[in-house]
Amino acid sequence: MGKALVETMPSRFWAKVGRGEDDSCWEWRGATVVGYGVLNISGKLHYAHRLSWEIHMGAIPNGLYVCHSCDNRRCVNPRHLFLGSLADNMADMAKKGRAFWKNKRGEAHNCSRLKEEDVVAIRKSYRKGGITQKELSVQYGISHGYVSNIVLGRAWSHIKEGL
Repeated sequence: MGKALVETMPSRFWAKVGRGEDDSCWEWRGATVVGYGVLNISGKLHYAHRLSWEIHMGAIPNGLYVCHSCDNRRCVNPRHLFLGSLADNMADMAKKGRAFWKNKRGEAHNCSRLKEEDVVAIRKSYRKGGITQKELSVQYGISHGYVSNIVLGRAWSHIKEGL
């Protein structure tokens, strides 16, 4: 964001911040998108924590993220923010036990479309022959590449049956 824009919007920004003690989270009280505060500036949404960084610390280098040490998406306290790469942010999330994918495999994963019995059936059907991976992908509503990874044991590797 340009310097001129940062200089013209602080009053709008601060009107939406519940500022507390220096070490506490400063809660964003405005609009949010997936839990992160946002502010509309000239027709474009800007994340509140990124605006806070720019107001207090200056420009955000290309390719870096503004991460929360407090894990509170609404927090805009610059003392709770740090710059990092995507890998840094993912490592921080995993270290704090917030990585949704870390301990959820198979059916327990919130994005799973299949059950373990489906995986076994896909593997057995393909090994038996008479059906293509493409046909299996249509039958189970998943991509052809995902079927291939299931059959090869790259996906659902914790299920050994049918390999």
